[in-house]
Formats: sequence, structure tokens, C-alpha cells
Amino acid sequence: ITETAGERVIHHRTDRGDLTARWQLGPDGDWWQVEYPVKTAEDLPAVQRLIEARRYELQPDALAAAREAVGDDGVVALELPMRPYSDVLHTVLGWGEGLALLLGEGRPVIEVMLTVLEERLAALTAEIAALPGDLLLGPDNLDGQYISPRAFRQYLDASYRRTAEIARAHGKPFVVHMGGPARRLLPLLAQAGISGVEGIAGPPQGDATLSEAREAAGAGLTLWGGIPQDYLLAERTEAEFEAAVQEAVEQAHGAGS
Repeated sequence: ITETAGERVIHHRTDRGDLTARWQLGPDGDWWQVEYPVKTAEDLPAVQRLIEARRYELQPDALAAAREAVGDDGVVALELPMRPYSDVLHTVLGWGEGLALLLGEGRPVIEVMLTVLEERLAALTAEIAALPGDLLLGPDNLDGQYISPRAFRQYLDASYRRTAEIARAHGKPFVVHMGGPARRLLPLLAQAGISGVEGIAGPPQGDATLSEAREAAGAGLTLWGGIPQDYLLAERTEAEFEAAVQEAVEQAHGAGS
């Protein structure tokens, strides 16, 4: 790993080839990934090695401090790894060329990687769900611009159903993070047994107001959010922010969100 004030580079060396991933420090102070380990199909055997070598380590000792910090005013969320489909595309493939590889010549190797991660996630979820916490959180950053209903059914549905079943067995809600347009995915998440979706927002961030999201999701799915993050930008006035909040409140009352 090499890092400067504005750039971080991670070099991976495997017996199947070398890989490089790169991040740049964004204007929001967070690291933005600008280069993925996989550039062509020739990189897939090496990245498969990385996936096979991945290990997870629980840190339950931090939960007591988290409970004390939130008290009665918050919840202790037990965060899971990303769904394998989201994880692989977010971290090693990218949603451009990587998605093209999944739909083309790279599909056999990528699906093997997804299977490996799914098996580990299932075992890990049972361990995490048994910990003292209020809910399970899937930080999957779902985005309907990139995930079609067909892709959801093929790569995400069974995974979500397994986790939802484990969560119910431990008496915990299972909440999934949404990071973009949600309308087409909400009914599928509801059918998979998800308890709630966090990150619901209307335009310009998302593609559904709270009322429209409630209509798409049905009555059984908790919708968490309602205010597009764009209204927190410096370019927006305080009056515009207050109007967005008021609209969200009115829609929440009207739609039972």
C-alpha cells in the first residue's frame, strides 16, 4: 500500500498475476476508487485468488461501547459485508467494464467468486445475528440504475432471502442500504423478506418520492429516509431544505411511510 496526501494505491501480488487498485481523495474528504484491480478478463484468475483468500474477523467487544453511546436514543446496527454481487462489482470489477465482463467472457470465473463469497456470508451472518444488537444492516448501496430486476432475481434474491430468514430466527430486523434509484427494486426487496430499506430519497438523488416508494414497496416494508442528500449541499438554501423536509413529512403521513 502506498499513500500520499491525495492518492492511495494498493498493489496485489498473486501466483496468477499482479493487480493494482487506486483511490483519490474526493472533495467530500472521502476516498473515491478510480481504478479497479480487474482491467481485462486476463486479470480474473488473480482476483479470484484475492476472493479465495478473504477472511472476516468479528469484533464483538465494541458492541458494549456502542450500546452505551446510543443509549435509548438510537439503535446498535450489526453491519454485514456487502452482498457478494454488490461487493465484487463495487470493489474489484467496477460497474462499467466489470459489468460487461460479468455479462460476457468473464461470467464463469466471476460466478465462481460469487459462490465462494455467498457460502462465507451465510456462515458469517449466523454468527453476527447471534451478537447483541438491534438490527442487521446490509451496506449494499443498491442502485436501480445498474441493477436490473432481472439481475436482482439472478444474483441477489436468494442471498437476501437467506439473510432475512436468519435475521427473523434471531428476532432482528434486516435493513438494506439503498444508494440511488429504488422504485424497481423495492417490490423485489419486500418479496425477499427484507424488513426495511435505508436511504430512500426522491429526485434528484432517487427516482421515487416517499409516496411513490410506498406504492412500489407495499405496506410491509419500512422506508427509512425521505430527504434527498442534495438539499444538504451549499448550493441549496435553508428555505429549500425546509421545504423538502416539510414535503417528506406530509408524504410520510399520507403514505404511512
